[in-house]
Amino acid sequence: MPKSELLVMKIWRLSVFISILTACSTNDLSPVIKLSNSIIVNQSEVVISSVVNANNQVTSVVFEYGLSDSYGQTVDGVPDKIGGNNDTDVSASISGLTAETKYHYRVKAVSLIGTTLGKDMTFVTTLAGDVLFNSNIQYGSVTDREGNIYRTLKIGGQTWMAENLRSTKFNDGKSIPYVTDNAKWSALTTPAYSWYNNDPETYSYKTVYGALYNSWVVEAGNLCPAGWHIPSEEEWYTLIMYLGGPVAGGKMKETGIIHWQMPNTGATNECGLTVLPGGQRSGDGSFGLINSSGNWWSAYETITDRKWHQTITFDSQYINSSIYPDNYGYSVRCIKDP
Repeated sequence: MPKSELLVMKIWRLSVFISILTACSTNDLSPVIKLSNSIIVNQSEVVISSVVNANNQVTSVVFEYGLSDSYGQTVDGVPDKIGGNNDTDVSASISGLTAETKYHYRVKAVSLIGTTLGKDMTFVTTLAGDVLFNSNIQYGSVTDREGNIYRTLKIGGQTWMAENLRSTKFNDGKSIPYVTDNAKWSALTTPAYSWYNNDPETYSYKTVYGALYNSWVVEAGNLCPAGWHIPSEEEWYTLIMYLGGPVAGGKMKETGIIHWQMPNTGATNECGLTVLPGGQRSGDGSFGLINSSGNWWSAYETITDRKWHQTITFDSQYINSSIYPDNYGYSVRCIKDP
């Protein structure tokens, strides 16, 4: 065989060998995608994440997304390059999305050995202010003196509101004073309410989080709709124990981070109460803790002359009881009369 043909044959055999080796390497050493997830932040933003193993290859990670499984847009993962042989959490934040819209996304991991495409996944953005109630629960309803309608549900032997009260009137029709001035709020010894930051509309503080009432509203005894009342400390305790004790806070919290600050620890909302972090108004009239803490009054106790409140925070699954001054402003959940 002429030397030229022999050389061609050797080159051909070498190329076949490299092709086989590369094919084997692609099967064995391409990046591995193990998990993908999405968390809706609000009506126009989402955080998507995945777990990727680089298989000891320098690997670039991006997320593809769009209105169909053709995607069309990409965003770099954080981190955008990984290596080693460990599972790595990679995430990305996407903003500028359209409210109440279904999007497709997948993760794409690329190394010199090969490209791995994750499974097609979807998420749906919300409408502004939408509350994520438990879709597995059939809610009832109750209407207050002003015509506000609230979801209700039965938990054990109790029936609760699944929304914070937003009434500006007592159930006898008498108006509750609306106080915006900090100094006036601080000096009060009579009933009053406010909306968070004195702004009921801009961030849906009224419709989503409800009103913040001082303790004298609670003491008046006729805030809730007829046939309902502000729960006593004992009734709160009954609810908490029915849901497994102090860790019941996680079972009450709305899931996701539309309203709760990350990480919204332990939130499952399995009981359906869908509690929200409406914050508070402090004794000096200042507002705080929106999206990080929810606080609810208990009924005034004549025996101890104390007004307790319940607190759930973004970074815990526990619910706690505390006593604070009368001129603090907290949310209210009503419970049906026995």
